[in-house]
Formats: sequence, structure tokens, C-alpha cells
Amino acid sequence: MVDIAVPRDIEPQVGELDDVYLYTVDDLQEVIEENQRERQSAARDAEAIIEAGALEYLRRLRELDAVDTLTRLRRSAHETAAQELEKAQRMLASGKPPDEVLQRFAHALTNKWLHQPTVQLRRASAEGRDELLQLAQELYQLAPPDRND
Repeated sequence: MVDIAVPRDIEPQVGELDDVYLYTVDDLQEVIEENQRERQSAARDAEAIIEAGALEYLRRLRELDAVDTLTRLRRSAHETAAQELEKAQRMLASGKPPDEVLQRFAHALTNKWLHQPTVQLRRASAEGRDELLQLAQELYQLAPPDRND
């Protein structure tokens, strides 16, 4: 039975009878309040999902900013490697011992790849730009220097 009248039309004791369910305005109010709490909770959950999605989208946009730089870095590294490989192949063709050629190739390639970063890190250190040194440590996964050495 549903009693939504104010004042009540059905006595509360009717709800105590077997197989009789009595719903009043108060019961409906409780249902409404529970539904509102559930909707508010769902809205908070939805906001959290939206915020996480927006943050991920922005992270990916920022990540795309690096694509051009990374492409140029890789192209430069491949060009340097190709140049050094060509020199090593000419040395091998001229009869130089393979061990000597490989050592020279590894040494030259390493020096060429690290020359500009080394120059820039020295300059940054001289200028007191420690943040660049810290970034290099992070970039190359280097442990910070032990100041006790």
C-alpha cells in the first residue's frame, strides 16, 4: 500500500500485517535521498575519470612536442654512425687489422656522439646551471656524484 497523503490516510499499524507493505511519503523521501547520494557519488566518480582522461590527453600532447627533436636526434646519430662505419669499412678494405678498426670505430663514434653534450654540460656547469647537469644525470641514468670522492 502506498500512502502519500498528508496527513496520512492509512494507519501505520497496517504495515505490520503479513503480506502488506506500507510505503509513505517518508519512505519515498528516503529513496529520493539515497538516489541523490548515489548520483552525487557517480558524478564524483565521473569527474575523476574525466580529469584522469584530460590529464592523460595533455600528457600525450606534451609528448608529441618531443617528436621533432627526437627525430632530428636519431637522424643525426644514424648519420654519424654511417659516416664512421664508412671510414671503418675503408680501413678494413685497406688491410688494417679488424681489432684496430673496431676499436677506432667505437672510440670515434662514442666521441662524436658525446662531444656536443659534453661541451654543453661543461658550459652549464661553469654558468652554475646545475639543473642541466641533473637532467643529464636523469637522461643518461647516472648516479649523482659522490661529493666524498
